[in-house]
Amino acid sequence: MRLRILSVQDLGSGLIFMSFGAIAVVLAPSYHIGTALRMGPGYFPLILGGLMVLVGAALILRSFRVTDPPPALPRLRPFAAVIAAAAIFALIVDSAGVVVTSIVTLTITYSGVRGGNRRELLLLCIGMTAAVCVVFIYILGMPLYIWPPLWN
Repeated sequence: MRLRILSVQDLGSGLIFMSFGAIAVVLAPSYHIGTALRMGPGYFPLILGGLMVLVGAALILRSFRVTDPPPALPRLRPFAAVIAAAAIFALIVDSAGVVVTSIVTLTITYSGVRGGNRRELLLLCIGMTAAVCVVFIYILGMPLYIWPPLWN
């Protein structure tokens, strides 16, 4: 009997999960494992690595049972928008402040969306900028400017 791979995506995902899980399981014992009540630094990587190996095995088994639809061509516009927004964020966050940086990066990221409208973008910018300011500046206390500094 010959096995036939029906889902290359599941097979690849399963192999990746199993690889990372196996690495974690192999490296975790080099740290103190501990017990469930007194966990050491190697406990969580060992458990998580074991779970990743199990998920990988399940995906590999599934790859022989589920048929993939034909693969679609990758859309590069959303990918490029996210990469550009991350690069712009890293370049301007210190000099432009959180509000300006959030608006710029959200606008760049939103340019990767097809069929988006300006009202939706405006609401997204208002909500996300407010959330970023509250979480990162006020709750976490990160030393970031809210607005662009007038002088250095």
